[in-house]
Amino acid sequence: MINENILSPAERIDNINNIMLVDDDQMQLKLIGFMLIKEKFDVVCTVTNGQDAIKIYENIKDSIDLVILDLFMPPGINGIHVLEKILLINPLANIIMCSGIGEENIMKQALLRGAKAFVNKPVIRDKLFQAIDNIQNPQSEQD
Repeated sequence: MINENILSPAERIDNINNIMLVDDDQMQLKLIGFMLIKEKFDVVCTVTNGQDAIKIYENIKDSIDLVILDLFMPPGINGIHVLEKILLINPLANIIMCSGIGEENIMKQALLRGAKAFVNKPVIRDKLFQAIDNIQNPQSEQD
């Protein structure tokens, strides 16, 4: 079912448009990137590990409206650590966490530490765009 309440590209002008994708899985980067581009979002960059994500975000933070961040990215630092570092750089950063491991306590931990939403993998188009819409329009968030 397609959510008809998702903002059109014209409605997003001063909202979320430029997105940074962080995932160690190239297939996930391509899949999510394709979904976003098809809906006229700009995927500004894709990053395959947490350390690079922090460095790149720090350099281009003013160009990023949203970070879609994988929770588990071996080897190196995990998504929670990246989430915390990005929020130190920009406390107002919009971050959606993604994971194929749907443990409720991990989702709660990510949200308590500042993620705006959590989407399970494999990423379902409608779930992703509903999460983006909820960040853009917090009053429209559904329980």
